[in-house]
Amino acid sequence: MTESADQQRSPESPRRGGFTPRRARFWLVAFAPLVLWLVATALPVLPGPPQLGLVAGLAAGYGVIGFLLVGIGYPVALLSTAVSAAIAGPERRRGLLWVALSLLLGIALFLPSLGVASIVRMRLIRQATFRAEPLLHALERYREDHGAYPDALEELQPGYVAEVPGTGMIAHPDFVYVPPGEAKPEADGYGLVVHCFLIGGFDSLHYWPSQTYPEKMYGGVVERIDGWAYVHE
Repeated sequence: MTESADQQRSPESPRRGGFTPRRARFWLVAFAPLVLWLVATALPVLPGPPQLGLVAGLAAGYGVIGFLLVGIGYPVALLSTAVSAAIAGPERRRGLLWVALSLLLGIALFLPSLGVASIVRMRLIRQATFRAEPLLHALERYREDHGAYPDALEELQPGYVAEVPGTGMIAHPDFVYVPPGEAKPEADGYGLVVHCFLIGGFDSLHYWPSQTYPEKMYGGVVERIDGWAYVHE
């Protein structure tokens, strides 16, 4: 008694219009770089409760952790997935072809994924500069009334702001205030800093009342975001 075509078909054999384990592995390997980089760069600056800061911070990759996650973790994931796909199922030759195609597609998507993740990240960071507007106005009104900027943001409450606004970012929720006595002379007053660590780097967002930022600060290249300076370290 002969078996039907469906009975003879291997579990690993791709069906037209179906989603087999081999195809699942293919898309997993192919799009892993995009997913990893979006998570590592976008999650920390997404709006959300600061209670998730530790998780988002790990995703951002403070120091060596980020390098291990993206620099080593992704190649290991590629290798293990490739090996499992190559030895699984009776159709190893076809499996190797799927592995080769997925690796090529993954490598081809790796560099573009860096660009996509960077665009998403910078757009989200720009939102923090909008959230700081009430704080900047309050600081200027304080200076007009007292002849100098405050020594701490808490001095703005409650007369100038009901509460000091946050950045809205999960892993980097606070604006760090640098008082006039500690700020750089070029700042012409105070400084606001948001530390935006990224994949082992120490990127940061800065605001000076003078807005006269140099091309390089703290060893990194400055990117102007409206009246702010983002330092790529």
